[in-house]
Parts: sequence; structure tokens; C-alpha cells
Amino acid sequence: MSSSEGSRLGKLLALLETGGSLDIRRAAAEQVASIAQTHPAQLPSLLRHIRSCLRHTQWDTRVAASTCLGLMAAHFTHHSVITLADAAGPATGSPVKTEALDGASAMPFQDFNITQVLQQGTVLVASGGQEYETLPEEGTRAEQLAKQQKNLKQRSVLLTELPLCSHPMQKC
Repeated sequence: MSSSEGSRLGKLLALLETGGSLDIRRAAAEQVASIAQTHPAQLPSLLRHIRSCLRHTQWDTRVAASTCLGLMAAHFTHHSVITLADAAGPATGSPVKTEALDGASAMPFQDFNITQVLQQGTVLVASGGQEYETLPEEGTRAEQLAKQQKNLKQRSVLLTELPLCSHPMQKC
């Protein structure tokens, strides 16, 4: 991308964020999407900027950013599970069965019966919270409290020692 296109893109992104009206912002969104189509290498930086616009305090900026994302999505091809499985090839050992994805074996929406699912289906995940209840323990209330604090400290030590800790506030 040349420097004139870079400065044009910068101006368009500024218009997207601070344009005088919704129409100006929409026009800037259309032009940013066309630049994204011609320069796909700039897509990650564009998406970062548009993401910040999606969280902007002004409603018009958020609308323009979402319009821009929609237009950008329209310019790029979308892959299905079948095309991704074909691209991966058999060498990857992918567990995806393409014969089940071709649509022939999928149940059409017209045949879906929610009543039958509710009557004959099994519960996938459910909890009444019983697994979190503690059994009454022996000893005084102070001893029970001390034991619970000890258990809590042990659990917190286990959490901080996990090698793949992804929580930003926790030391890993």
C-alpha cells in the first residue's frame, strides 16, 4: 500500500469515528471495506481499529463500525465445514466426517419437532447444586470454619500452579 493510500485510510478511519453525520460515516465505512478488499494484508490492523470503534461512546460510530464490518464480510469468501475439511485433507486425521456434512443426512427444519425432543430427549447438563453442598462436619463452628479456610487456600494454590493459566489477573 502506498503512502497516499495509507493517509487516505487514516482519514477514512478518522471519519468513521468522528464523521459529522451518519451518512458521512457510512460512506467512510464503504470505502474502508473496499480498501480492505484490495489490501487484505491490512485486514488485522483494520479490524483492531474497527473493534475499538464498536466500543465507542457515540452510537453513530458504533453503527458505522458495524456497517463497515458487514461490508468487509461481504467482500471475502466464507468457508463451510466441508470446504475446511477438504482443505485439511485426510493426512491431518480430522475426525470430521464429510458424508455427514453434505446436507443429505441432515434433518430439515420442517421435520424438527420440539415436543418430541422434550419428551424423548435426555438432559445434557443439569445441576441442582447438590454437588457443591458440604456435609455437616464434626467439631465446633470455629473448627469447621478453620477447615473450610484451609480447603480454600489449597484450592487457590492449585489454581495458581496451573501451567496454562489464562486469567489476566492471576500470576502464572
